[in-house]
Amino acid sequence: MDRGEREAGALPSRMTVETAHRGRRRSAHTLTELPQRTGDKRSLQRSRSVGALRDDTSKRQRRGSDGHAVWQEWFDEAKENAGRVWDSVSRFGMKLKSSADHLLEEVSRALDSDDEKPHKTVTSHDGDTGSCDSVTLPSRCKSRLDPANRFWFHHGFSAFPMRISLALSLVPLVGSVTPPTDTIVSIKSGGKDVDVSQLPTMLAKAGYTPDPEVASFLETAEITTLEYVHSQVVQTPPHTIGTEALCSFVTSASSKLSLQSECSKDVNAAVTSQLDPDLHVNDPYARDQRHLKLMKMGEVWRLASPHVTRNVKVAVLDSGIDWTDRDFAPLKGRLRKKSGGYLEGGWNFFTNSSVLTNGYDHGTPVCKILAAKGNNSVGIAGVAPNVTLVPLQMVGDNGAAPLSKFFAALNMAMDLEVDVISMSLAYGLRYMNYSEKAMLWQALAAAQQKGIVLVSGAGNWAEEASNIYPCWYGGPNSLCVAYMWDDNGRNTFHANSNWGDRVDVAAYGYDILTGVDKDGNERTFGGSSASTPIVAGLAAILLSMDVEPSMVKRCIVHNTDPVYAVEGKPQRIRGGAVNALKTVQYAIRWLSSKPRGLRGSDKFN
Repeated sequence: MDRGEREAGALPSRMTVETAHRGRRRSAHTLTELPQRTGDKRSLQRSRSVGALRDDTSKRQRRGSDGHAVWQEWFDEAKENAGRVWDSVSRFGMKLKSSADHLLEEVSRALDSDDEKPHKTVTSHDGDTGSCDSVTLPSRCKSRLDPANRFWFHHGFSAFPMRISLALSLVPLVGSVTPPTDTIVSIKSGGKDVDVSQLPTMLAKAGYTPDPEVASFLETAEITTLEYVHSQVVQTPPHTIGTEALCSFVTSASSKLSLQSECSKDVNAAVTSQLDPDLHVNDPYARDQRHLKLMKMGEVWRLASPHVTRNVKVAVLDSGIDWTDRDFAPLKGRLRKKSGGYLEGGWNFFTNSSVLTNGYDHGTPVCKILAAKGNNSVGIAGVAPNVTLVPLQMVGDNGAAPLSKFFAALNMAMDLEVDVISMSLAYGLRYMNYSEKAMLWQALAAAQQKGIVLVSGAGNWAEEASNIYPCWYGGPNSLCVAYMWDDNGRNTFHANSNWGDRVDVAAYGYDILTGVDKDGNERTFGGSSASTPIVAGLAAILLSMDVEPSMVKRCIVHNTDPVYAVEGKPQRIRGGAVNALKTVQYAIRWLSSKPRGLRGSDKFN
């Protein structure tokens, strides 16, 4: 079913670029008020005289005076006044620089007086008392100011730009503070903790010569002992002994002294992701799951949650998955078989074991869309939050899906008494003989009679789906799903989606995010193979709310929205575009009116 599902075609996008305009008026205003801010009244009067001169010039122009003479006179007077203003501002700059120089001298003297003190100090948040980026200012950092000052003087500026060079030089001192680099160690001897600072002494007593540099460092190092977790945290700023050197020393000493030790650099945990504002989950890529946002799944989950009574078992008949994936691992269950015994997770019908393979990358994206564990700070969120996933691998690593394996998977799904079967696959009826058709119909009917909801894809060949099974088979508990995309707010069939009177609904199936690859690139999936697990997930939500299987199809089909055909194509289906929010609201109303859950008829087809 995956063939033809990734029809490329860049969707139109619109981008509006707005630029913020800043005129000269604000700059002129700032310069005019600068003398006032420094308290220089004479400069303020001079700046006002410039304005008065402009008024006088306007009067002269109105009297028809010679234009050139007027403007020359205005220019000379303005130049003289501007010079006075500049001198005042320059004097302010000189005072500021003088104050800064005095501060630097005080800091330098303080640092010089600290040169003879032990290395053990309480550092600033950057943990580096010798760095030009620390809150304190070593004397060598002061020299950074001088080249900037020389630059301004070489280019003919007066004292005023010195204020600017000072500000520029101070930026790194405030803005590039780095966190301390710590080393975590755990050393044991006969089950008892050993203080890392005692290793040099222990080595000496055993006849070994400890590394003098590390020994000296450990004498004054900041060490925090974490008694209950049997570890120590050693501050190892880069300008002294680093993590690599300390760990090398600990490993070597432990070997010589027959100690058990672990040593590692400090690492940052991934902070719990911020909740997506629309979906209210913390999965990092939920922000890009546009189909969930279009379906308003955040609101759907919120409304459904108080009515959830149980987990739902969803079987996916497809290729295998990797249970070590953190979006899948919590969904694995130990399943009791009606015939006796248990099943761990899923089943591979090619190896007759519970070891799944995913050489054919189809089952993984299908399962991700349907049920990827949400709100676990990993990957994406699936449609259905309360499921036990049952992958039944009947698609081989080469993409082959024998009918015999399909029958075997259906049989096991019934033996496990699953609630939903999701099937993103299609058998072409025209290629089957009568016996194969009869056995297929019999198997699909048996599954529905067990109260299992079947969800399958209509296909991606831009034709009527009357040849596509199990989709076209129909039935009271069966949903046949076409795929659509959001065309600027209009639910529109994809050009390649199949259609027909027995196709029940359409769901999003274009460019559906399914996670990222090992390089961090987003992976997408499409076609009715993608729309099928969306509807299967919605069916699972309804069943988890105690909606009876016989009413699931009615709830979904009766609450659809219009879906529009591609121009020139006779795309039509029985229902419309899935509306998950309306569906769940409808189910809640029914549940509230039925004291023992929702009751419905099986005669809906």
